[in-house]
Amino acid sequence: MQEDSHIANINFMNSEEKALFCVFDGHGGREVAIWCSKFYELILRKDYAEQGSEDDRKEWLRKSFLNVDVELQKHETQKYLANLRKDVPPNKSPLIQILEASRKQNEEEKKEADDDESMECVGCTANVVYLDKANNKIYVINAGDSRCTMGRAGKAVEMSIDHKPESQVEIDRITKAGSTIVEGRVDGNLNLTRSLGDLKYKQRENLKPEEQAITANPDVYVFEYSDDIDFIIMGCDGIWEKRSNDEMVDFVYQKMKGGVPLKQIVSDLLLETIAPSVMETQGVGCDNMTCILIKFTK
Repeated sequence: MQEDSHIANINFMNSEEKALFCVFDGHGGREVAIWCSKFYELILRKDYAEQGSEDDRKEWLRKSFLNVDVELQKHETQKYLANLRKDVPPNKSPLIQILEASRKQNEEEKKEADDDESMECVGCTANVVYLDKANNKIYVINAGDSRCTMGRAGKAVEMSIDHKPESQVEIDRITKAGSTIVEGRVDGNLNLTRSLGDLKYKQRENLKPEEQAITANPDVYVFEYSDDIDFIIMGCDGIWEKRSNDEMVDFVYQKMKGGVPLKQIVSDLLLETIAPSVMETQGVGCDNMTCILIKFTK
């Protein structure tokens, strides 16, 4: 099902020296991912301060994710998300449509299912690249298991680390918050440990947002601009399942050296990554993939 959204703004803040790229990978529904693609930039702009130290900028970016959750908790936002689901129902894959058609549900069962579709169980991962040439910096803000990697001087540079229940840092926070990890999933449900939304898992009143079992609190990474940076590739977890960071960067370099256009590189990557069953059955699948390839000019 189509649950991803993205932002690609090469003139962020109406400046040629700033750019913003985001991948939002939705789960439980696409509503939070779509909301973020529409409003995350506004949240960033609201608290932006031109002046300030490096630590100030990192804190501004970190808090932007926490502020998303603040907005998502508001009644008017919850109503917006509910209306979005009502007005634009999710595009269900052919496989899901076939499965649903095979079930015979009476009206009471259908009503009960509709009532259970709470917006508090909808969320998305977020991987954000903020290019700030004015300060000679590249910032990465990440919550969840979407990822980005840099191609620099022919080699891969890791730019973000996935937030999964296997990490000891994540395990410590989750258990301290009173949750458990069951078969690789937090409370037996989510197989990631940080996200935007998923408000159902962030309601322990005695804990700060950063301390919740599932938290929007991101990691913020800072990289220096340099002339040997060739590209950044970012995308949802699906595109990284068949290739390591090194293999992904090698793939892009090989295509670039062959003169393949950027759009075609992304298309080739997705076609090689997609499950064979999707190709053989003309689109029968259960998830989509999003990828952004950013090329740096010399």
